[in-house]
Amino acid sequence: NEPLKVAADLAHRLAARTGVEISARDVLESPFSMIGSVPDLVDKLRTLRQRWGINSFLVGWFDDQGIRDIAPVIEQLSGT
Repeated sequence: NEPLKVAADLAHRLAARTGVEISARDVLESPFSMIGSVPDLVDKLRTLRQRWGINSFLVGWFDDQGIRDIAPVIEQLSGT
């Protein structure tokens, strides 16, 4: 499972930097991480909106070239 592997790598780096252990599953479920396929992220953002009332996110910086990666997610959520 690629998202779980990416989350595990991130959890390891966070633990090394902060000394705080966190599971890969917790990283995936965190509202502070966006790891997964477009459908997974659309579902995650809808769940966060329903559960916590979170309806806006700051994703990267406006000049970040990686911002294009989130465009398909934004397109699917647009108007919902």
